[in-house]
Amino acid sequence: MSTERVRIDRRKPLRASLALIAAIMLAYGVGWPLSYLTPILVVQLVSAPGPGLNIPSGIKIVLLMIISVAIGLTLSMLTLQYPAVFLALAALLIFHTYAAPASALPLVVKMLLLICLTLLPLLWSTSPGLALLVAQGLLQSALVAVCLVLFSNGLIVLPVTATVPRSGPAARVPEKTQSSEISNPNTPPRDQRTHDAFARSVILSLMLFLCLRFELIGASLALLFTVVLSLQHDADMGRRSTLGLLLGNAGGWLIATLVFFLLVAAPTFPLVVAWLTLVALLLLPKMFSTHPSAPIYKPMLNTVFALIGATTIPLQTEVTLAFIDRVLQIGFAGIYVSAMLALLTRPADASTCSASASRNA
Repeated sequence: MSTERVRIDRRKPLRASLALIAAIMLAYGVGWPLSYLTPILVVQLVSAPGPGLNIPSGIKIVLLMIISVAIGLTLSMLTLQYPAVFLALAALLIFHTYAAPASALPLVVKMLLLICLTLLPLLWSTSPGLALLVAQGLLQSALVAVCLVLFSNGLIVLPVTATVPRSGPAARVPEKTQSSEISNPNTPPRDQRTHDAFARSVILSLMLFLCLRFELIGASLALLFTVVLSLQHDADMGRRSTLGLLLGNAGGWLIATLVFFLLVAAPTFPLVVAWLTLVALLLLPKMFSTHPSAPIYKPMLNTVFALIGATTIPLQTEVTLAFIDRVLQIGFAGIYVSAMLALLTRPADASTCSASASRNA
């Protein structure tokens, strides 16, 4: 490996760590509604393929996020009183969101749009004011995440002619082939991508239906994490990706539990930032590595931030029951998404294996 390649490999996790640490400090220091989503959104932005976020792409993402929130609120206001119409429209929009190529709809925008299509209607069904407050928190978290990533990318710049490693979450797709699916032999066939989008939309739509049918407002974190986990599944990896989601989720539970009990012993803001910064510095370089286990660290980080953030913002003294509730919700979401993906994506995985075998032959 050349010196240039090594330097680039070190710079990418370094600037990602800078953005993530700043996100942790702001999210836990200010504590606006859903501020714990800011580190999760930063993880999505810094792990995207390519050289990194720039000002034009950042403006595009912010505009798409504003449109996403507007779509979620409009859908809630106009169709929620007609459950069948709402569910049909929501399922259709969810499917097209999953099926949209990354060049048209970046992963972080897909995440926010899916949250707006599911979480906002669930909250609007009981409290429109709460839905508006959450929508404001989503936009604020997204704007802060984009600004922090832009700042870190501007502070630590990668050379334009850089050769980015092909493996790992941050460089799985070469930059030159991102805008052209036809020229990329590694792009899944259209039928496989459609099947994968259909499977994910069934998983999320079913969860949304159950939450609305039984008015499970308290299960909003499970619904939110169903969105996050479903987007982290890699159809090309098949069952290995499903297993990676389970392992990453379980590892995040263990780390979050350890950090939580350390914070219970001394619940202060500096220690919250210190422990989460330590977790970020330990896991981020592994997420950018070329090791086969690299994909599990992204869901691991997301689980840690969701559990600790949703429990300790704002900081409270008695949060053990709240933490257990969130562990159960995220655990259920992880098992539900993994089991449904294993069930629904099996035909696609089999076709992929057959195609790979024929190419190798």
